[in-house]
Amino acid sequence: MLDSLSPQELCRRYGLAPRKGIGQCFLADPAIVEQLLDRVAVREGDRVVEVGPGLGVLTLGLARAGATLTAIEIDPRLCAFLRTHLSASLGVTVVEADALRFDFATLPAPPYRLVANLPYHITSPLLLYLLAQGGCFTDLTVMVQKEVAERLLAAPGESDFGRLTLRVAFDAEIEPLLAVPAAAFYPVPKVDSQVIRLRPRPHPPVTGVDRAALFRLIDTGYRSRRKTLANNLKGYGDLAPARLRAALTAADLDPATRAERLALTDWARLLVALARECAAA
Repeated sequence: MLDSLSPQELCRRYGLAPRKGIGQCFLADPAIVEQLLDRVAVREGDRVVEVGPGLGVLTLGLARAGATLTAIEIDPRLCAFLRTHLSASLGVTVVEADALRFDFATLPAPPYRLVANLPYHITSPLLLYLLAQGGCFTDLTVMVQKEVAERLLAAPGESDFGRLTLRVAFDAEIEPLLAVPAAAFYPVPKVDSQVIRLRPRPHPPVTGVDRAALFRLIDTGYRSRRKTLANNLKGYGDLAPARLRAALTAADLDPATRAERLALTDWARLLVALARECAAA
């Protein structure tokens, strides 16, 4: 049934009009589905969590590949549809829940592989939330807006490089997998998408710093992208201007540089230097 009807036909037949309020866009191109399944490369017995299964087009392929599959969907209409057409025949477990609030640690026998078509309007917070789930996932294959993928894959000094790049890079290695045109969805969104894979790091890429403190410093440094690093850090830790300059010098950073030029290692050095100046003040 699911692979014999288009998403448009399924929506008409079962009264499942896409809900704009939660950014529903259903994958509709069979060729893209096949390419995505090839990139995910699920093996028999893999434990997989799919976030946002929608009409189950990708879900069906994952289940047929032999995955033990848990699908998390916020829309009760789609949950009922998936339970009727997938749960009984392929053993897919459908959970009605908001992925932004779901405790993935409650799933039995982790870790899992994760596959997700992230809603555009909550991409960043949901991605950060998924990466914060400890050892729940071995890898995360996610479809995101092309613009978000460009930010995640940007290098220091590039215009797309920023806070999100740094936060995600701290927790995971990232690789691009597949470009997905807007025409591959129903309804057709205004932007193209990109599939990327994230592999959680077993160890932080920088050592000797507190993760939360590092992120707070990065947030402060990006307070205004037009301002220099020294201007954005004014008053950090109640440091006098001279001590702030001393910390920047100790971290081998130009006070006139801007935040987007700093890599994670630069921020880590700066955090250590600032801590020393705060302790000596």
